[in-house]
Amino acid sequence: MKTALAAALLVALGVGGWWLLRAGVAQPAPTPAGPDDDPEVLRPDPIANAERKRIEAEVLETLAAQAGTSVAEAAVDYLEDPNPWVVCGAIEVLVKTGGQAHARRIAPLLEDADPMVREQAASALARLGMIGYAGAIAALIEDESAVVRERALRSLARLDAKDQAPRVAKALADTDGGVRATALEALAQLGPAPYADAIARRLDDSGADVRQQALGALAKSGAKDHAAAAVRCLDDSDEEVRAAAVGAVWRLGGHAQVSALTARLGDPSARVRGATCATLGRAKIAEAEPGIALLLEDRDPEVRARAVQGLYWMDAKARAGEIARRLTDTNARVRGNAIQALTRFGAREFAGQIAALREDGGECVQLDPPKGTRPRTTVGELARSAEVGWR
Repeated sequence: MKTALAAALLVALGVGGWWLLRAGVAQPAPTPAGPDDDPEVLRPDPIANAERKRIEAEVLETLAAQAGTSVAEAAVDYLEDPNPWVVCGAIEVLVKTGGQAHARRIAPLLEDADPMVREQAASALARLGMIGYAGAIAALIEDESAVVRERALRSLARLDAKDQAPRVAKALADTDGGVRATALEALAQLGPAPYADAIARRLDDSGADVRQQALGALAKSGAKDHAAAAVRCLDDSDEEVRAAAVGAVWRLGGHAQVSALTARLGDPSARVRGATCATLGRAKIAEAEPGIALLLEDRDPEVRARAVQGLYWMDAKARAGEIARRLTDTNARVRGNAIQALTRFGAREFAGQIAALREDGGECVQLDPPKGTRPRTTVGELARSAEVGWR
């Protein structure tokens, strides 16, 4: 019955419909693995693939309609299907249609033989907010699959399962770099302070993403005795790590590290220069103002936008003339930031130049959006708002 109904759906599902033809729903052919390939990495991931999930859910809904039952009732039957792709689709449908009422049916799948199913089950329980299953999810931190271990950590963070933090901390020593990075991210959510020493040791990790996450968790821990270790990361070989170090050094070292932070305004990476502008600007570090102002002419538009943003937060009214030159910048975000800075400064002498941008449709963001409003806007909307505010 399942196979016949699924076969009848192939035309309706169009492109990709031929995926569906084994045990009711076909599974994608695996990518051939080379001698150095990790088969687990090459295996399709149903959680990350929205199109596959859509097809799985559509099949189950169609089958339910033909069977004359509710979608949830049909999905429950598929939880015991031998095909893991079908089971994953059933879990997704239950999350979307049945809510917490179906958690007890999903929970046993945390121990399923297939890692895809275990991963999907952990994700589903977290999305449903089922904190009562946190312990069972935490057991997956020791799963044989790195993908499942990562999902368990993310799920615990989503549940805000603080009582599981000690088990999460053990994953800092995982053999997989992705798992170590995810554990750090989860600890930052669950409360990193008790684990600051272990987190700081990850600043020497071989993985750049791990070092980056360690800086974020360490900054959130408030462990000021590790400020010196964070300062060393300002010279890391990876630009994302250096950018993360800027924020961590300020939070842990404060004014004592202004000189080291200001030096990053000359970093070869635009990502780092921009992060430094934003951090020092937010902190209103007066001695950094000249260096930030110089970056208004930076070759990278993101850095120019961040430089205007930094001066905006510093309320650097003396720089209004320099910022006004950015009203003709080639980048919409830079123009939008310039309008907001000049408006904040009350620089009415540039009202005419701002008014000329009323019809500018370039997309940008509000630097200080009112609560409950969307941050995305256009240069023209900002220009029109400035006119209204100055009347």
